[in-house]
Amino acid sequence: MSFTRSWDAELGATWLDDPSLVSALDVWVRRRMLEHHRRAARPAQQDSLGPWTVDGLVSEIRRHAHSGHWSWATTAICFLQELLFCIDDGAVELSRHLATSFVDEVLTLRYLRNVIAHPARMPVVVGENAVDELCFRMDRDPEFAQFAAELIGNWSLFGDRRVTVFALRRLNTAGRGYIRQLGLLAQR
Repeated sequence: MSFTRSWDAELGATWLDDPSLVSALDVWVRRRMLEHHRRAARPAQQDSLGPWTVDGLVSEIRRHAHSGHWSWATTAICFLQELLFCIDDGAVELSRHLATSFVDEVLTLRYLRNVIAHPARMPVVVGENAVDELCFRMDRDPEFAQFAAELIGNWSLFGDRRVTVFALRRLNTAGRGYIRQLGLLAQR
């Protein structure tokens, strides 16, 4: 893989470019949302669950990336990971049902989510903030190691295409693991 690949090629190498998988995950997420509403004795229907859907977020990722709005594409990836990997328990923490085989990828996305969703959070000591944790994890990928060193010293680079590509690749790996775990491939 290379940073010179087009965005369409990057996206095309992921499950996000497979409409049937995106749709299957969307249906699963919506069912979980409905179950949570019903348990809380709240009326809910498919179209009243909220603005965030798997289909909608994948569309936003594509739209923002094609416009070169990398920070917004990354934000949509972060929202999507939270929707996918937290909805089973209906909370903001990772579902306790996630298989361990891809949890590290999800945790990496969680660190990125914390950077994106909490831009005023500054480090107090080295290693105790999401930027350090994300860069440590990014550094483990030889293709991103040099960029990780740049990123830790220049947080303005969080708006860079390379962050979005890194996030997309992590989401692809974790998403494929979750698709297998949920048995969605068998339903196709």
